Amino acid sequence: MPFIQDNEFFPELSGKPGTYIALVDRGLDLSLWFDQLYREYTEKRLGYETSMFGILLQVMTHLIRLTTPNVHATSTEKLQGNGSVGFSAIIAYIDSHATEPLKLEQLASRINMSTRNFIRLFRKATGMGFSDYMQLKRIEFACRLLYSTDEKISYIALTAGYKDLGHFRKIFRKLMGVNPNEYRKNRAGTD
Repeated sequence: MPFIQDNEFFPELSGKPGTYIALVDRGLDLSLWFDQLYREYTEKRLGYETSMFGILLQVMTHLIRLTTPNVHATSTEKLQGNGSVGFSAIIAYIDSHATEPLKLEQLASRINMSTRNFIRLFRKATGMGFSDYMQLKRIEFACRLLYSTDEKISYIALTAGYKDLGHFRKIFRKLMGVNPNEYRKNRAGTD
């Protein structure tokens, strides 16, 4: 594959007036990288410039992947069946909307697939059932909020897609091995 030409993926970065990119960082992926950039810059530990450059490369790669259709078929996309949207695209959609109420039937219909076939292919692509996958993504999101904010646990549970705080705590403990308060305290000790 040839090297990327200047502004091939981001003509918005050409410097021309009125060019910009607007994205919503639902998974808080970018915020973690920018927090890490800020820490590297303010602490100025040995190798911080190299570390910052590496983080910026990750951010740019992430942005390119978000804004550019994937022209290379992956093994997951080969599972797409007769739908016009690749299966990896629907998984990416689920990943970025995991905190919202998603229905299997609606997702299957988005790619013109029966619910039964969708369930089978989803399990084959992810290695787990839809419900388990949703729980995992929601708890990952909650972990990012616990790590990067001081919000109340009840707010984080609601933001992560849980209406019942008790259910959130139960699932969190099952997946993470500790309750949300312990997770936050443990993470604070690693900074």
